[in-house]
Amino acid sequence: MIARHEWLVHSTTIANGGRVMNILDPAAIGWDRVREFVDSDGTVALTAMKRANTEALLADVFGSDFDFPQWNVHISAANRVLAHSERILAEYRVVDGWSLECLQTPNDHELSAIQALNLATGVAPLPGPYLRGDVVPSFTSCPWAHDGELAAVSNVTARYHEHSRFGGHVFNGSTSVAPAHRGSGLGKIVTAHVLVESQRMLSWTHVLAQVAPDNVPSRRMVESCGLACDPSLATFGVIRRGVQFTR
Repeated sequence: MIARHEWLVHSTTIANGGRVMNILDPAAIGWDRVREFVDSDGTVALTAMKRANTEALLADVFGSDFDFPQWNVHISAANRVLAHSERILAEYRVVDGWSLECLQTPNDHELSAIQALNLATGVAPLPGPYLRGDVVPSFTSCPWAHDGELAAVSNVTARYHEHSRFGGHVFNGSTSVAPAHRGSGLGKIVTAHVLVESQRMLSWTHVLAQVAPDNVPSRRMVESCGLACDPSLATFGVIRRGVQFTR
């Protein structure tokens, strides 16, 4: 992904997702090319595709050796997201004495903590150069407990070309809450915080998030920050049968 960045940054049909190629317009680049990426990388993500008929199309293109996991797509405009997120930050507080930071260039210690928490909660972690903003603008909100433990994390990246179909959009994801701190609203806080802080810095117009259909806590979390599910869209993964990439 790092080696491809020089041409990906100019692409309106593919985005650098850090961990995986994000195909925005498979018809435009050609299904043979998409298959090449799957063969070389092991997986791709087809971002916010029309839900109807896509799975049948993928089965026809890739055959029975592949699975096609789906994530629901949540998209909303900045004014709605900010209104909901600012309300959360006004109503909820991190524990007294904790620090809540939005990192743009995390150091090695912070990177390790972010990636370790993602791994511990079943989320495929973003690579260091991606989290540091070396590849695309990146923001990661982190609440640190008294003892220096990272209690939760949520990330926003500006991964889409301004002339792609997601021009002006940012992506929110890689959200994790340590098991010991679940049930306290911390997921809402850290998501709201990264959305507000990233919009202040980037002035993005819309935000996109992806949630697995059975991941009820994550759905409630993004919806509390104003993101609405578009039932006509789904993000599809293409991955070898029996392999799990991320929740």
